Amino acid sequence: MCGIAAYVGKGSAFDFISKALVKMEYRGYDSYGVRIGTQEHKALGAPSESMPDQMEGTIGIGHTRWATHGKVDIKNCHPITYLGCHVVHNGT
Repeated sequence: MCGIAAYVGKGSAFDFISKALVKMEYRGYDSYGVRIGTQEHKALGAPSESMPDQMEGTIGIGHTRWATHGKVDIKNCHPITYLGCHVVHNGT
C-alpha cells in the first residue's frame, strides 16, 4: 500500500518526511521518492536502507510506492514532475 508524507513549516522537511516514510514501510512498498525544495531523491527498495543523509529545505513531499500499475522502475517512482508541479498520488 502506498503512503504519502508532506511538510510545510520552519523546521526540516527532510527530517519529518524521511522518518514518516520509514514508519510506513510496514505497509509494503517497492520504491520511494522524496522532493525537498529543488532536490529530489528516488530509489527502489526500502527508505530505511537508501535514504540520503540530509536534504535542505522547509517544504517537501514523499511517497512510498506499491506497484499495482506499471513496473517497479525509477521512472515510476513518485513524486512525478510535470510542468514544474511535483505530485504524489495513491491510485491509478
